[in-house]
Amino acid sequence: MIKLPFKLLIYDIETGLLKANLFRLGEQQIRHNQLDAAHKANSIICIAAKWYGEKKVTVFEGGDCVEQFDKLARQADVCLGKNSDRFDVKYINTARMMQGLAPYPEWMDTNEDLEKQLRKHFAFPSQSLDYISTLMGFGGKEHMEFQDWVDISNYKVLQQLGKKTSTNTAFVLFRQTARQVEQKGRQALKKMIHYNKKDVLDTESVLMQVLPYIRLKHNASNKTGCVTCGSTQLVPTKMITKGQTRYQQFECLEHGGYGGKSTVKYDKNRHKVFGAMQQ
Repeated sequence: MIKLPFKLLIYDIETGLLKANLFRLGEQQIRHNQLDAAHKANSIICIAAKWYGEKKVTVFEGGDCVEQFDKLARQADVCLGKNSDRFDVKYINTARMMQGLAPYPEWMDTNEDLEKQLRKHFAFPSQSLDYISTLMGFGGKEHMEFQDWVDISNYKVLQQLGKKTSTNTAFVLFRQTARQVEQKGRQALKKMIHYNKKDVLDTESVLMQVLPYIRLKHNASNKTGCVTCGSTQLVPTKMITKGQTRYQQFECLEHGGYGGKSTVKYDKNRHKVFGAMQQ
């Protein structure tokens, strides 16, 4: 494992269903006034997160999951997800606003999207985590059925209604007794949490595999160290010129990848003087 001199939090979210009232099946335009009142906005079912290099995966579930996740995220130097810029970040930020939680716009400055790195540096036939995890030997994603999302959705409605379940329950939701809804929902939610955890573990495993071949946004260098891992075990590779500025590029012997670049100037004795390490 490549050691990193900064706190990297790896995370993934799972979201609930929207439900709409329709006259027919098939391709059509569905408007917001067709949404079911109980499912008119996407909900976050759970958020899984772990610190890079540590074993424990924490899962936040329930109405306060974003609030609990934020306590962890604010401790991180970098938060990394898979397809997070297009998906996770926006859903979490929407939940923050709708729940009246403390704003956290600076989160975007610390967020790193692994999928963007994969698309930028590699040519995989598919960018899905399931495909890449399987290709790299990590086993692929856990298996989930669409019905699992339905069962969780029904269970959440039951919780909101606050109905008590018992052996003689008369309340019926979608032709199922409340007890059945609760049982199926709990089973599906447990399955979803395992699914969520596996996604986080796979994201970390893929990151470890590709780390020597990519450039993270975060600069880990303390002016003279590697921009990826902070190591001072750097060897110069080639000189490049951009405009009127010359740069020396470096390879990092610690993690075996790109170490960064620094500006090059010459003192009066024609000795090279390097600036701070840059991406």
